[in-house]
Amino acid sequence: MTDKEKCKDQMDFLAQVLESRPKPKGRFFVYGTKGVGKTTFVCQAKGHIVLPTEDGQDYIDGATCFPKANNIKEVDQMLDEIEKGKHDFKVLIIDSLSSLEHMMDEEAFLSAKDEKGNLYCDRYSGLDEIPYGKGSSGDLTIELWKGFLSKLNRIRLYKNMEIFLIGHARIKKMKLPGEVEYDSWVAQLKPKTQEIVGNWVDAVLYAKYDENINQKSEGFGVERNIASGDLDAKRVLCSSKRAAYDAKSRFDLPSQMPLDYNEFNKIIQREYEKK
Repeated sequence: MTDKEKCKDQMDFLAQVLESRPKPKGRFFVYGTKGVGKTTFVCQAKGHIVLPTEDGQDYIDGATCFPKANNIKEVDQMLDEIEKGKHDFKVLIIDSLSSLEHMMDEEAFLSAKDEKGNLYCDRYSGLDEIPYGKGSSGDLTIELWKGFLSKLNRIRLYKNMEIFLIGHARIKKMKLPGEVEYDSWVAQLKPKTQEIVGNWVDAVLYAKYDENINQKSEGFGVERNIASGDLDAKRVLCSSKRAAYDAKSRFDLPSQMPLDYNEFNKIIQREYEKK
C-alpha cells in the first residue's frame, strides 16, 4: 500500500468517527420575571436533571433535582457526576444563574491571592474592593465563569445533553444616541457575566406574559395605560431582540413561541436536523 493510499484510509477512518458522533445539542439561557414559569417550562423535558442554586424546584411536579448547591465546590462536584457518571439524563438545567453569580463572587474573593501569595480576603472586606480591575467584574470571576462554561461544554458534547441556564430579569434604563430614555428587561447579571454567557449560549430567550397595553380615557383629557391579557394561559418565549427586552438566537426560531417545552422541542429538533 502506498503512502497516498494509507493517508486516504486514515481520512476514511476519521470521517467515520465524525459521522458517528452525535450532533451537539443546544445551549439556552432562559430568563424572565419571577413566577412566569421559566423552570416549569424546562422541567417539562423528558430526561431532565436540575442543578439548583436556589430554592423553588421542589414545588414543580415531576421535577428531577440534585440537592440545592450551597457553593461553587458543590456545583463542581455535581457537574463532575453528570460528566463522568453513567446516567440517561438528556437535559441539564442550572437554576439559577443569578444565584450562581453570587457563589462565583464569593469563591473568587475567598480563594484569590495576590502576586506574593497573600489572600485578598485578609485585606479587603469584599470583592469589589480589590484593586486593578481584579474584582467582581475582573479577572478573578472571569476565570471561574470560563471554567464553569467549559465543563458544561464537555457535558454537552460527550454526554449529548441540552443545556438550559435559568436567570432572573431586571429593568435597565436604555438610551440610544439622539433618542429618549426607555426601560428594557435584561438578565439580572453583571455586564461582564452577561457578555460571557451571552456569547457562549446559542440562544438568549426571554419568557414573559403575553400582555397588551391599552389606553383608557378617564375624562378631562386624562388617559391611563392598562395592561390586559390572560396571565394563566398566554405566556410566551421570545427569541428576537426588541426595545422592551434582550434576546437572540443562532437558530431559526420564531420571534415568539408558547412557553411550552413540547412545542419548543418540536421547533428545535427541526433546527438540529438542519446541521
